[in-house]
Amino acid sequence: MIDLKSQLSAADSLIRAGNAQSAARLLALLRREVALKLWTREEHLLFADLCRRCSLFNLGLRALLPYMGHDQREIPTPKESAAYAGILIKIGSVSEAAELLGKLPRSLPEIDLYSAYACISEWNYAAAVPHLRRYLEWPQLAPYQRSIGEVNLAAAWVALGEASQGQPLLQALLSKAKHSDWKLLLKNSLELSAQLAIESGDYTLASQCLDRIEISEVKAKDDLLVAKQRAVLALKLEHRNARKLITSVRERATSFEHWETVRDCDYQLALAQHDENLVLQVYFGTPYPSYRRRLADSCRSWLGPLPQSWIFGGRERVFDIRQGKELGEALRLKPGQAVHRMFAALSSDLYRPISQGALFARLFSNQYYDPESGLQRIANVLLRWRRWCEETRFPFRASVEKGSYRLEVPATCGLRLWNSTATSELTPAVELTLERLLNFAPKEFSSRDAASVLHLGLRSTIDILNWGVKNGYLLRLGKGPATKYISGLHTKAAAA
Repeated sequence: MIDLKSQLSAADSLIRAGNAQSAARLLALLRREVALKLWTREEHLLFADLCRRCSLFNLGLRALLPYMGHDQREIPTPKESAAYAGILIKIGSVSEAAELLGKLPRSLPEIDLYSAYACISEWNYAAAVPHLRRYLEWPQLAPYQRSIGEVNLAAAWVALGEASQGQPLLQALLSKAKHSDWKLLLKNSLELSAQLAIESGDYTLASQCLDRIEISEVKAKDDLLVAKQRAVLALKLEHRNARKLITSVRERATSFEHWETVRDCDYQLALAQHDENLVLQVYFGTPYPSYRRRLADSCRSWLGPLPQSWIFGGRERVFDIRQGKELGEALRLKPGQAVHRMFAALSSDLYRPISQGALFARLFSNQYYDPESGLQRIANVLLRWRRWCEETRFPFRASVEKGSYRLEVPATCGLRLWNSTATSELTPAVELTLERLLNFAPKEFSSRDAASVLHLGLRSTIDILNWGVKNGYLLRLGKGPATKYISGLHTKAAAA
């Protein structure tokens, strides 16, 4: 009989040693071979957390579904809720995770850590720092748990350009990781030290840090990240082969589907060569506000302020994502409706395909994500979007692979993208819809009243009402079937 506790401990050791692939194989085997009735609740929780750490996200979610979501059979503990949120962050359902974490009492260190992860996933390192500091204040942290918090805090300081904060922390981490033989933490700390040295202009130290990294034969992506840092170093030193090196890294990253490395290669090349078109592609093709601000600040001295919108692709037929219409034509989508939200979600990132979890969050806000039923609900909206493209003869396509969705833009067509975050690209259209609603609905109205005024389905109407409440345009009165809404614009104006 398999000893679950010892096998889960073995998986944890493999992850710490930098062998996440072997850990993933072991976890998948345990799930197949050990009957669910033999698992304790504590083992389900540990299994889910290990799955998060080695990228078996759907497997981890399924382990927690008995306690989470619509089909929960028991009330989840704070630990289970936090673990579930941690996996949601990994699959891109950051808003759902943040909402879940926000409801939990600050009684566990994991809540602070996962709150930081939610910020980091959107490149918002400044917001992550307070969460990480609170996490490190917990006295009961084990040495390895504390080091995880420290390496994430160091990464935040590096991203924010705070060398005075990051350098001493990284030096201490390097010493601890080497002494404890934590190979993954050692590698991460050396890579961050090299990045910090490059940003600080100490190119000799950067080269020394990269030389110290032991390239593991287990995971080729680790070698890729080191190669990227060497290529960036060559760009800084203005080596003749620098462009060739960064292009080679970009090609390899594309083959590995390591999309953030692809994005960063374009970022580095655009700045090094003052390539305006590439700057605009990275800027408008990235949904993270903090990342966009960093790029805009870096090129301001030679490029000036960036435009409010930009057309990606061809010019024969251009679809305006914010307005939901074809430029120069009357053809348009109903603002805020599911097909419009699908279009905005698919076009929100020109580099990374949108994950199933992230797409679900964009389409069905304020609803629990289930990896099985969520897939069918997304497929239904995607089918409607594809039919709309066929009916309007817009040759856009959406490919689906490995649980992610990518918009394919034909050479003759283009997308007009706007200087706004991915989560607010529908704002002008939804504002217009809410204005129409408030002009024609009764002073106090239900979701069904609103659906009748807007000529939309109830689900689309509720999404718009939720957006209006969240952004101060509406006030929600009551709960359940008796819920009513009134204008919140006077409250918003008073708060301003």
